[in-house]
Amino acid sequence: DCAIALYYVSSTWAGVGAAFNILFYAMGTRAPNCPLLDLAPPSANLLYILVGTASLAACASDWARDRQLYLESMQLRKEFTGSVHDAKSSDPADRERIMSDISASGHLEQVNHAVDVLLRAGMSTPSLRAATSCGSDVRGAARWSLGHILAVFLVFVVIPLVACVLDTSCGGLWRFVPFLMVAEGITWFLIFARRQHDQRSFLSTAGCKFAAAYMAVMVLWFIPAL
Repeated sequence: DCAIALYYVSSTWAGVGAAFNILFYAMGTRAPNCPLLDLAPPSANLLYILVGTASLAACASDWARDRQLYLESMQLRKEFTGSVHDAKSSDPADRERIMSDISASGHLEQVNHAVDVLLRAGMSTPSLRAATSCGSDVRGAARWSLGHILAVFLVFVVIPLVACVLDTSCGGLWRFVPFLMVAEGITWFLIFARRQHDQRSFLSTAGCKFAAAYMAVMVLWFIPAL
């Protein structure tokens, strides 16, 4: 499985990085001169590696879970023809009563749409049904990724907080930048905690993409300095 393979490869690199940083931390002033150590001390790098590895492990678990849920959803969709009229029941009397209630309500199309959204997203809510009606892809909307949350935590809380403590980020008038990032990260988590379950998947995915874009910019910025 690609997700598990990625986890093992990333964990191996994280282990190598952790070993070197532990060695440099133990050597203290005898540690070799390295531009990366000028950006952050070994103790800070160990913290980054710890949170980053936890994020990768959570992503691998999320991917394995999502694969299983996808297979189960596909199996269920094989039995769904698009109409609850073709639904089966272990008790024929219950089926007749339910179908009678649906027909009497005059909401057959809405029920079919709700079931379709349920099979696609893993849950059916007014927001998801409205999004589907507008053409949005809501697959997996019922599940948010812990790996994405940890990635946001690393980029927008841990890294800038370490920069605040060590005063290793922007200087002069731009010294407020890491403090602002920490405030933004904490605000994002507060918003995430107050959102409905069917909105958290979008928030975690969007947050992880912003984190990846930010890290890409930072890497391109730091490479010339090395």
